[in-house]
Amino acid sequence: MEEAVMRKFAAALAIVAGLGLSTAAPAQETNISVDGSIDALSGYVWRGGILGSDEALVLQPSLTFGFGESGVALNVWGSAFAMDRSTKSTDQVDELDFTLSYDTTVGEDGKIGLSIGFIEYTFPSLDAGTKHSEEIYGGLSFDHQLAPSITVYYDFGVIDDYYVTAGIGPEFPLGDKENAPVLGLSASVGISGDSAPYGGSAGFHDVTLSVSLGFARDNISFAPYVGYSYADDGINPDNSSFWGGISVGFSK
Repeated sequence: MEEAVMRKFAAALAIVAGLGLSTAAPAQETNISVDGSIDALSGYVWRGGILGSDEALVLQPSLTFGFGESGVALNVWGSAFAMDRSTKSTDQVDELDFTLSYDTTVGEDGKIGLSIGFIEYTFPSLDAGTKHSEEIYGGLSFDHQLAPSITVYYDFGVIDDYYVTAGIGPEFPLGDKENAPVLGLSASVGISGDSAPYGGSAGFHDVTLSVSLGFARDNISFAPYVGYSYADDGINPDNSSFWGGISVGFSK
């Protein structure tokens, strides 16, 4: 990353880490948790828009480090198309992102979750143009069966505009056994500003729906899922997109 970007990332790291450490108990352990996953998808749909080809296999690995009970975590996420590497529609959208986050609860009953963070988007395979962008976000989640949440993002790098998404994500165990499969449902609606990457007009951005079926044993998880997105013409010329995939994860 360029020097200016490194300074921004270091500053965000100091701020978020300070928030987490200021709320930690004096005798808190400093153990580090590690969670990882890799998704194999039939296409890369981001906030209603198609990145690269919508008919090629894309691999998206993720690795998250959690720092004890501080609420601070660092995620490294990547995306690369595994097929048609010779075409500009695929290799030019290789991506490597870094997210520094802080999660806690607010309110007397602790039923409201608060999350803030900083995201550094990088595009290492891009031949020309800007190879990175920066985004901050803040979100609220609620302890309810429907798992409602709302998150506000602001990109102050390339896009210089906002994106807001609100949705639900309930999960339903399919049985009484400890390792019973879990049906996950997700629905969200997004609005955005009028910057060109967001369609050139403020207001409705996209609606996204997904269904997953998760299986877990010990520290390993497996979940096939399908998704559908409907977006504004400026985001997706075809308006709608379907995709499917499999996610394999582990925790330690």
